[in-house]
Amino acid sequence: MILIDLLKSYRNMASPYQRVILVRVFVMFKYNMLIKESLDFTRRPAMKSQV
Repeated sequence: MILIDLLKSYRNMASPYQRVILVRVFVMFKYNMLIKESLDFTRRPAMKSQV
């Protein structure tokens, strides 16, 4: 994933404070993805079960 490569390259030159902010943004991003997936699952359970 591109975002993870960005994190790795950024971590080398980032201060601890910037690193904390970046991690928070990353966690929020992952959290939003999980919410979207769960919403899709509740909206279309038939599609998921066929896979």
